[in-house]
Amino acid sequence: MSDKDKLSDEEVALFGKCGIFCGACDGHLGEAKSLAKRMYDIMESLNFDDVGFFFLRTDPESVELFKKVLTNFINSRNCRGCAIDGNPTCPIKICAMEKGFVTCAECEFLEECIYPSKPNNWNLTSKEDFFKIISIRYNNWNLNNLKEIKKNGYRKFLDKIVEKVKKGFRTGNVISKEKVFRKALEKMHR
Repeated sequence: MSDKDKLSDEEVALFGKCGIFCGACDGHLGEAKSLAKRMYDIMESLNFDDVGFFFLRTDPESVELFKKVLTNFINSRNCRGCAIDGNPTCPIKICAMEKGFVTCAECEFLEECIYPSKPNNWNLTSKEDFFKIISIRYNNWNLNNLKEIKKNGYRKFLDKIVEKVKKGFRTGNVISKEKVFRKALEKMHR
């Protein structure tokens, strides 16, 4: 039996349908944004436009480009979670929302999506392929989360993961270095 009714709307928004927990993501927490602001301020206080290229042994245009990237970070808004700000064309999100699920842990067909019988074509519009891509990117952390939610319920999972986040856990701790989305896009455009 699902205990999703024990979650607030804000808590529901932190659950990616695929098992990612958005509350551990820097896009939501905004730590990189704060660090980018600090770095930009330091560069400005040192008049890095004047000497940055010399100290970094690069060209002035690269210094300007770096500052532009920092500015983009600073001006971006924090993501409110997959349920609110996530990719509207995500096939996993679409399917789960059509069924009224907080996550795929509630679905009786979860195993078919996680372990499809058909080969992985790296198709970003296929729910099964997208699950595979996400699972590779997150080193199956999302799948383990779904299993834990299915076994223990949302509330226990949420309480446990929030404590881990307070102790410093971030999605960056589990994200693969493999360029899975680039790989998928390349395969789709062949």
